[in-house]
Amino acid sequence: MNSRGFRQQAGFACETCRKRKARCNRVRPQCGLCAEIGVACVVIDQRPQRGPKKGQLDEMRVRIAELEWQLGKQLGNQDPSAMSKSPPNPEHQRSGNTTGSTTPSIIPVPLEDHAHTSHPLNVPTLQTITPARSRASSIIFPTTSNHAATTASATVTTTMPTFLGAEHDTSLPALMDWQDIEMDSGMLADMGNMLQFDLEAGSPVRFLGGFKVTNLVLADLDQLYFDRLHDVLPMIHRRRYFSWADQEKPSPARTCLRSAMHTVAAAMSAQYHSLGDALYQETCQLLESQCMRTLSGCGSSDMSLFASTNNNPGPRPSIAGDKIPIELIQSWLLLAYYDVVRSGEHQAMVTAGRAFRLVQLARLYDVDESSGVEDMPSNPAGSDGDHSDQNIPYIIAEEKRRTFWLAFSFDRFLCSRNEWPLTLQEEAVRTRLPASEASFQNNQPTRVCFLSEAIAMSTSPQCYSSTMIPLSPFAECIVLAALHGRCMTHRRMSMLNTGTDEAQEFWTRHDQLTLAVEKRAQILAQSPSLKLVNRDPMVLFTYMLAQKSVIYLSGTLEMAFLQRQQQQVGDRQLFASSYKWRAERAAVEIVGLADLARSLGCFSMHPFIVDPLACAANFFIRSAQSTNARGPGSARSNSSSSSSINSRNSSNSSMSNNDGEVEKLLCLLRHLGHLNVLAQDYLCTVEAEYSTWCAGR
Repeated sequence: MNSRGFRQQAGFACETCRKRKARCNRVRPQCGLCAEIGVACVVIDQRPQRGPKKGQLDEMRVRIAELEWQLGKQLGNQDPSAMSKSPPNPEHQRSGNTTGSTTPSIIPVPLEDHAHTSHPLNVPTLQTITPARSRASSIIFPTTSNHAATTASATVTTTMPTFLGAEHDTSLPALMDWQDIEMDSGMLADMGNMLQFDLEAGSPVRFLGGFKVTNLVLADLDQLYFDRLHDVLPMIHRRRYFSWADQEKPSPARTCLRSAMHTVAAAMSAQYHSLGDALYQETCQLLESQCMRTLSGCGSSDMSLFASTNNNPGPRPSIAGDKIPIELIQSWLLLAYYDVVRSGEHQAMVTAGRAFRLVQLARLYDVDESSGVEDMPSNPAGSDGDHSDQNIPYIIAEEKRRTFWLAFSFDRFLCSRNEWPLTLQEEAVRTRLPASEASFQNNQPTRVCFLSEAIAMSTSPQCYSSTMIPLSPFAECIVLAALHGRCMTHRRMSMLNTGTDEAQEFWTRHDQLTLAVEKRAQILAQSPSLKLVNRDPMVLFTYMLAQKSVIYLSGTLEMAFLQRQQQQVGDRQLFASSYKWRAERAAVEIVGLADLARSLGCFSMHPFIVDPLACAANFFIRSAQSTNARGPGSARSNSSSSSSINSRNSSNSSMSNNDGEVEKLLCLLRHLGHLNVLAQDYLCTVEAEYSTWCAGR
């Protein structure tokens, strides 16, 4: 029994851990949490006793009674017997106190005669009638001036109801009985504003865009971000963010990141939706000024940094990249996300371009060029389970990886619809794929392969999907985004090169991409994360992206058949029906996933999920148009009449099925259009094409 350890460790927890309600490992001179967030570790051994001091409650009751008597005398609405009474004697009130405590004397407050006025009670009036600057009185009537220590001249601009008859009854229930007060709507509104103050001392309250922004609102926006947006923007370490989020003066880059997180959280909230534009403007101003200061100090004038790198052999690292905070890049990416859902893809492309250039300057594409996660310790936790500061480099490196890959994927998704050229090229990437979310948040260093290795395994015929190790949902999304970028490049090259030699290269690329996409889709289907498809928006979007790539490759093949000559196509036409069948199966799979997407809600969905939905809808419309154009006459001339009737019935059944699938996809696009401007753009395009097809059949 004596060998049983104690749950409570010896000693006192530091002030930082007590404030954050975190478990302190009591390491001296600096505990693990303080070392992680980089603050001084302060330990207070002697603490005062809790609770009010002796006489504070009695003093507060006496002061309330004094104020009520003064108000009643000023307003003159009491009966003559009550008016003839003298004010309550503070010494008499304290004579019944058996505690024997001494309290400061109470100084009466002279009030001017304004009995003829009648105005609602407001906050400045209450803040000017405090008799003295004591702890008890400041609890009820907080003041902002420190010079009114003895007397205060106040102007009472209100008509108080007759509830002051029991001035000698100084108990709190008697003094706070409001049930018989007659109040109009104006007085209720003023009292509501009076009582809605932040309980934290010195907390800032500001108005932004007509919205009252308090610490409670900012905390709610933080929670909204991690509840609704972190799954699709998984680049911020939650514990590390909250370690500095409530600091009064964080670094300028962290201030920009916090403001950007609040901006996108407001965009995904019905309560704070109107606050988003004001936060967006404020964040843009912060980022513009901070980027100007950061980049202006990263020029060639810093000769000390040049001197420190001239002695080192090999390529010299970018001086500007060493000084660019990762929070600035994350902030621009979050604003680009906001532009996608609120402004459109053109403005999002401009904003994302700022992030892409900073990614290149910071050299986030070669985070693992020389050293990677294999140099990190395998056991991330200490003996008592608390994380020490040895894992800070891993957290920072993993945040850099996730920030780069989010920008990499964002580049592919933004350029998909309009076939824009890509900014972040795949050939220069020397950054490992991100680890799982659990490893990232729990500070558990994990080694993951490079993107080139994952794609090489996908394109190799000797490597089967059953033997490949599944990646995390975010890493799978990155691999599929890279494959989709290759599909876009493949289509552009097929439109430019139509010679005989280039035709063979086209078919080789097409077969490799088809094999890679199908393997990744099979890995997703066998992955345990597929069970979370109706709860995790990243898993849902990743699986949709795989199906969309299959449809995209089928469309590229159809365009190649139309452009190339018969001798260049050869016997490849025999495989056209199989590719189209794969695309049709992928489109049906997207419709099934769209039904599951409703359980997530429109606030949590990936912003680019509308792209696979619109792609599947366009495929059904084109397929129905081609079937309707061929008609029953497409049958051979020597076929019987019964086969023609069966062909006509099959055509009508196919068109009716396509109608139902398209309507399901359009319904989800309309649902997403309330929050996503990109969904509105896709909806207009698909509905116009759908209406044209319905009118012409």
